[in-house]
Parts: sequence; structure tokens; C-alpha cells
Amino acid sequence: MELGRLNEAKGFAQNLQVEENSKTFVHLLQLKGKICLKLGDNEKGILYLNQALSLARIKGMSKDAERLNELLINSTTKWSDKVKGQSTDPMQKECY
Repeated sequence: MELGRLNEAKGFAQNLQVEENSKTFVHLLQLKGKICLKLGDNEKGILYLNQALSLARIKGMSKDAERLNELLINSTTKWSDKVKGQSTDPMQKECY
């Protein structure tokens, strides 16, 4: 994903079989959130990150929760600045 190969990352994330509510599931939600943000679907990306943050807190994953919270703050701020006075981008790629 970090190399810009979003379609590969998205396919990988969709094909992963992870036990829901596991620590690995937190990381999958984070990955999906980041992919959505990169594809311009900020609303869905922030939703995934919020879900990951909630589950990380429940699981006692303090370092992950800290990183997710920081990512959410940065993403929300960027999204808020971007959409002020603008309509949704019709060219945005579909995310999950």
C-alpha cells in the first residue's frame, strides 16, 4: 500500500480471513481505513479507523490505540480542511 499499489493492497485485505474482534482484525481495519483514505473515501476510511480504535482500546492494545488516534486526528483534520465549501469528488474510487 505504501508503494502506491492500492489495488493489490485492497485485494489482499479483502481476501484475508481474520477472526473478527481479534488483534489481527484491528490491523485489518486499520489497513482498510488507510486504503480508503488513499482512494479518497475519507468518510469510510475514518469509519474503519474508528472501529479499529475502539477494538484496540477494548483489547488493551495501547500502542496501537495511540497510533490510530493520531492517524484519526490527522485524517479528520485534513478531510475537514479539504471539504470546506467543496462537493464530493465524483472521480473518487470506490472503497470496500
